[in-house]
Amino acid sequence: MAWDLGDGTPHIGIVVEKSIDGAAKPWVVHNIGAGPKFEDVLFQWKITGHYRYGGGAD
Repeated sequence: MAWDLGDGTPHIGIVVEKSIDGAAKPWVVHNIGAGPKFEDVLFQWKITGHYRYGGGAD
């Protein structure tokens, strides 16, 4: 996922599906300068892009 932090600064994170307190919803693993975080921030900033990695056979 890619975001605009509000001042034109781009930011990226990885969206993961994780069950927190029994509620399955997408969470984000990202690093915004204070080390890696696992947070519910998917809609915190303006979304500027989303990408999917499908993996694949070697």
